[in-house]
Amino acid sequence: MRSVLVAGWRTGSSFTSAIINSHPANFYYAEPLQDFGDIRIRGPLLVDAAIKNIHAFFNCEYNKLQHFIDFGASLPWVYDKNQGLSSYCKNQRDLCSDPVFLTAVCQLYPFQSMKLNALPLEYAQLLLEDEYLGVRMILLVRDPRGTMQSRRRLEWCQNSTDCSDPKVLCNDMVSDYKVAAKLKKKYPHAFKVVRCMKIYLSILSIKRKKCLNFMV
Repeated sequence: MRSVLVAGWRTGSSFTSAIINSHPANFYYAEPLQDFGDIRIRGPLLVDAAIKNIHAFFNCEYNKLQHFIDFGASLPWVYDKNQGLSSYCKNQRDLCSDPVFLTAVCQLYPFQSMKLNALPLEYAQLLLEDEYLGVRMILLVRDPRGTMQSRRRLEWCQNSTDCSDPKVLCNDMVSDYKVAAKLKKKYPHAFKVVRCMKIYLSILSIKRKKCLNFMV
């Protein structure tokens, strides 16, 4: 059972994905396209490569993900949020450079989820079209003013036009809105839009229950 959270940087995606990842049988990929760099993935060549990688992740085919494995070899935090791999990658880092081991662990988990910050909904929707994957998808949106204010605190973001330019953010949000309007009609049971807002402790349990019920 596979689920995808599509969101821009600093939109509340880490918090939302943590709710989804609270299920003990979930195998979680935090930004599996981070080896593409600090960019929003656009253009046919990059998009095609990104979609192929996502399929490989969901199918536990780590033999097709050597570039990602090499990228994560020197960055131990890459697997920090993955409850199936985090302890191994901290204590026996060589194991997390072994595609055979990664594949074996991945195949143990009945639920899979991932957070995509780099892939606009325009292209992420290709995952919904694949009936074999059976993906459920959430588009997470946030007031762009709060998003930009939060991004100003990120040093790396200031060197990326995709992250630091308000015009790029707003254009992406307009594009996502148009695509989402169509997807809600085409995939009413597999696609939802959630607006990120401050969640108080008094309603956290309700939000968590609704989110998990949809994803599983």
